[in-house]
Amino acid sequence: METGFVDRFVDVVQKTGWSEFVLEQVGSGVSVHKRIRFAIAGCANGCSRPQIVDFGLLRAVLPNVEPDACTGCGFCTGACPEGSVSMEPAHGTGVCVPLIDRDQCLLCGRCSAACPEGAMRMTATGWRVVVGGRLGRLPVLARELPGLYDDDAVLQLVDALVRLFMQHWKPGLRLGVLLEELGFENVVSACSL
Repeated sequence: METGFVDRFVDVVQKTGWSEFVLEQVGSGVSVHKRIRFAIAGCANGCSRPQIVDFGLLRAVLPNVEPDACTGCGFCTGACPEGSVSMEPAHGTGVCVPLIDRDQCLLCGRCSAACPEGAMRMTATGWRVVVGGRLGRLPVLARELPGLYDDDAVLQLVDALVRLFMQHWKPGLRLGVLLEELGFENVVSACSL
């Protein structure tokens, strides 16, 4: 993870005026229930628990197969903890090459790291974005936005979502509830790049 990214992220949130806004609304007693919670995870494991906060990020890489470089060793299949990489015969050759199940892939990059031939290439690096998670009496896991976001897109997205939350803020409102009330897909498409 780029060391300056977290600083840039914090700077964007501060520039929205969120801290001053919430102090104006509730005074100095800003309990944990009146804050927007953020989590940034440097890998797909998500140990910082991005799935249970208002806005979470998971570092991700997008793997692609270079079939001509593949020797069929299968190291990539053994490295994938999700079982999203399988060996399948290439069209008309009889040689097996990796096939990635995109619905199961967590974009962790382990398949690429395990490939001794460089046949599993990372074609993009970025962030998986999850929004709207919470714990408490009515726990909800965050919903993942489609796609892979670069640093600048994440910063623009968090700016837009914090400002949207400020526009609609009321005591007890959580970002996930607001997104559902306004229509998750509508808000996401309006805020996404």
